[in-house]
Amino acid sequence: MIVDSAIYRDGHRVAGPSDLSDALDAARESGDGFVWVGLFEPTAEELELVSAEFGLHPLAVEDAVTAHQRPKLEQYEGSLFMVFKTIGHHPDGHAVSTGELMLFTGDSYVVTVRHGADSPLSGLRALLEREPELLASGPVSVLYAIADLVADGYLDVAATLQAGLDELEAEVFAPGRPPTGSPSGSTPSSAR
Repeated sequence: MIVDSAIYRDGHRVAGPSDLSDALDAARESGDGFVWVGLFEPTAEELELVSAEFGLHPLAVEDAVTAHQRPKLEQYEGSLFMVFKTIGHHPDGHAVSTGELMLFTGDSYVVTVRHGADSPLSGLRALLEREPELLASGPVSVLYAIADLVADGYLDVAATLQAGLDELEAEVFAPGRPPTGSPSGSTPSSAR
């Protein structure tokens, strides 16, 4: 499903046509604009509609529909296709969850495709809209911001896992803690 679609000109979100091909034409006519379409777990039909409007490469579109891709960067004539593996905390707090984020970029467009709950882009889009000088760089600014978001997700999960390991280590090696694996904390006879 299309989560958000907008035209950006000089780093600012501007009103424009809701039809994707008309929006792309408007962005190209201005010379300094681009369209950003965000999709979440689209069906093959939804992605095919976007593909037809933006001229996305069929192999990349196939990868974006099926998901389960390895991280990669592929260059097609006039466009790039990038796959990121996302990571986050599972809602139960005891596990790590993963997802995928795909990105198509071209001369006047960015199409993002998310699979999984990790790395929602609404907050990132809002952040970029508050930094028009960065967003004015065009589609590459979105690619940069997404790569940064994904890397931060890995660092956040790594820090949480490290804190858990530190806590476990402190518990296991606490002074006065009885040895584990033997009844009543006594030392096994083979260790005497």
